[in-house]
Amino acid sequence: MATGLYIDDIFKMPFTRGNYEKKLPGHTLILASSGKEGLEMLANQPVDMLFLDWKMPYMSGEDVLREMARRGLGVPVVVCSSEDREEITKGVAASGYKRVKAVNSKLSPQEMWVYLENISANALP
Repeated sequence: MATGLYIDDIFKMPFTRGNYEKKLPGHTLILASSGKEGLEMLANQPVDMLFLDWKMPYMSGEDVLREMARRGLGVPVVVCSSEDREEITKGVAASGYKRVKAVNSKLSPQEMWVYLENISANALP
């Protein structure tokens, strides 16, 4: 069983939040609606995988990765965004964070389940 943290400003909307909660059988998904909230969660509880939105107000995905690098965190990250892939790739490199595993469009709960299953099996690419 793995724990994933999904940081995305869309979770401010109760309907969207409800669509993700309790949809990962055998795994735990915790949700944060801002980069600041997500970093606080990372500091206070163990997380096996981070799913990170790129474009958020106040603190972008790049800002979150930069802070994770500064703190020396090693949580594997999947960037989830419909933004331009090339722009995100440049931002990931500029952040200094080295454990970004993939850049995908928005992930469904089923796609997140696959990543969490791979973490549980120690088979994450």
